[in-house]
Amino acid sequence: MSVPSRFRDVLKREYGKEVVILTPDDSCIAAFPFDEWKKLEKKALSFPFMHREAKVFLRYYISGAVEINIDDHGRLLIPLSFRDHAQLKKDVVFVGMLNRFEIWDKEIWVQELARYRENFEKTSEAIAEWMVL
Repeated sequence: MSVPSRFRDVLKREYGKEVVILTPDDSCIAAFPFDEWKKLEKKALSFPFMHREAKVFLRYYISGAVEINIDDHGRLLIPLSFRDHAQLKKDVVFVGMLNRFEIWDKEIWVQELARYRENFEKTSEAIAEWMVL
């Protein structure tokens, strides 16, 4: 799959290399620059390992991750199990998420985006306290 040039440009400029860590996430695939993934791993080390939720997160999100190099032609090879997880078909969408990007099947993304749009006002109010600048 070809990675859009604007995503590759950010990886090169901000992180110095075109390496990403892929992991299944909701109905998509999350792609973290290597350095951002390391930050996530460091935070995960502080999780209370005896809590069920921590174990589930670590077993699914962290242990399932794979390191992928983007080749000289700007492509990355997504493992079959990840393609199945995200139900990737012909058309895909790359969605920027500040410190990572997500890879979605286009039809699923359009449905999700419509659902997010419907609930955006309620969601915005819920996170307003986090956005204090």
